[in-house]
Amino acid sequence: MYRAPMRLLLLISTGVLCLVAASVHAGSALVLPHPHSIGSIPAGTYDDDGKRLGEATLYYERMPDGKIHMRAATSVQDGPRNLINAVFEEIDEGRALRVLREDSLSHDENGNPMVLVEIDHEKGVARCTPPGARDADIQTIPLPADDRVAN
Repeated sequence: MYRAPMRLLLLISTGVLCLVAASVHAGSALVLPHPHSIGSIPAGTYDDDGKRLGEATLYYERMPDGKIHMRAATSVQDGPRNLINAVFEEIDEGRALRVLREDSLSHDENGNPMVLVEIDHEKGVARCTPPGARDADIQTIPLPADDRVAN
């Protein structure tokens, strides 16, 4: 069984959301180029040398309220996987997306959940919830004023 380093999984999940950073006036300063394609985008998970390690999927959907919902799943064959959700609003006359909320849930190579990370850029808080956590185990932190946080 292949065991990818956790660093690789974290780089993949961070890369999904950290495509471009630009300054905006409220909430997150993290801005992404508009995908201009709603639907599923098949992809793969690769190591630093370009060797394919597993599957990845990126899916954009326009919600009834006009916001864009992104779902992403990355995995390493017989290894860890990561599920990501993000909600964006269109800015710059529809040419870019600003992240409003995001969450990710990583699983180890046995499929066990590791930690749920939730970031609410509108409320300015991030929360980490370990599997089976009680309220006392959940860690909540404020986001910095110049929020460029991504998970």
